[in-house]
Amino acid sequence: MRDVDAFAGAIVGNRVGEAAIAAARAIRYRGAGTVEFLLDAAGKFYFLEMNTRLQVEHPVTEAITGLDLIAWQLRVAAGESLPRQHEIRFEGHAIEARLYAEDPYEGFLPRSGTILAWRPATGAGVRVDHGLRSGHEVSPFYDALLAKVIGWGRTREEARRRLLAALEDTIVLGIDSNRTFLASVLAHPVFVAGEATTEFIDRHLSAKLAERPVPGSDMVALAAALLFEKTATQQDSMLANWSSTGALAWPLRVTAGGAQFAIEITPTGRGGFSVALGEKRVAIDILDRRGRELRFAVDGLQQRAHFIFADDVLHLDVAGNIEMFRETTLETVNTSDRRAGSQLLAPMNGAVVAVLAKVGDSVKKGQRIVIVEAMKMQHEIAAERDGILARIHVKAGDQVATRQLLGELQEPQTGTRDPERRASGRTS
Repeated sequence: MRDVDAFAGAIVGNRVGEAAIAAARAIRYRGAGTVEFLLDAAGKFYFLEMNTRLQVEHPVTEAITGLDLIAWQLRVAAGESLPRQHEIRFEGHAIEARLYAEDPYEGFLPRSGTILAWRPATGAGVRVDHGLRSGHEVSPFYDALLAKVIGWGRTREEARRRLLAALEDTIVLGIDSNRTFLASVLAHPVFVAGEATTEFIDRHLSAKLAERPVPGSDMVALAAALLFEKTATQQDSMLANWSSTGALAWPLRVTAGGAQFAIEITPTGRGGFSVALGEKRVAIDILDRRGRELRFAVDGLQQRAHFIFADDVLHLDVAGNIEMFRETTLETVNTSDRRAGSQLLAPMNGAVVAVLAKVGDSVKKGQRIVIVEAMKMQHEIAAERDGILARIHVKAGDQVATRQLLGELQEPQTGTRDPERRASGRTS
């Protein structure tokens, strides 16, 4: 079944429109509001709910009618009458996408943090409703909605294409968002054909969301070049990084997400680099920079990217693919992390609402230990393995940051009854 809330206004006059009007009349409602229905494949529709207010999707109605619904709310409140139904004209198609601060690869978990770079899309048939700017803090206290992106066109296909182009042209760096996911939905053949239903994600995108993608070699090579430029000694001479026997090759290790890349990078001239990733070698040429945007070439093929550095982390957007890179050459490689599964970490900024275990308790894998509330959701932090709760660092009411350490588990040890004493090394 399809949610036709956004399109109900476009088909007023048929049975769906008549049902919506009848619902408003039944409660003697006067003002702007929304009636939602579900439509099945046979064309039957079912009442879902009525909201005596405007919904998030109201720009879709505004796009196809030319009406300013917010203004009409105020005019009705001032005693004016709404336009008559026959006076309203519908033109074209409109589709809206909600841009959220969330991580699609973590079950769409809301995120909070700082938006380092923000640039909304522009263009014919494109509208972006937002209140953002670069440097804006997304707090854990409100809904994670960042912006609404609307595409209008004479046909559904034109509206879809304009919305897809608008999402690809939107720049949001510094915080996880669902921008790339939204673009993948709009580009999917089933959505293109108008056959998407409420089962669309489970049927067609669940496998894609099961594992976070690893950045491609071209993107890693560009990141290596930018990180190398930032950390290398700045010299004005064209002979920088050269020796009497030719160009020097520098070892570099770059980390993105949970993946590490061993790289060898060789400067080949101003803005030029030869980057080796294993058996593959690519030529990176940084051709032009304008603020946070650059034009570069990979083996001669030109592309554009957006980037920004923050706390030695490179936030990079190449063709809609966004990743965070760090240069970790001098960091110790941890080949066997004994603490795997022993740390309880906050998934995002929020408030601790409950601590369900105490130091010294034996806990089982999957047992809830801490509950954190953020963005109108409760997140349960559970033990990843069996063990003893050795430390708990928070209490109900505490504010916590993303990945803050909340508690620690350790293996039970025979003959030791006090895990707090054992963890600190005290014996008496």
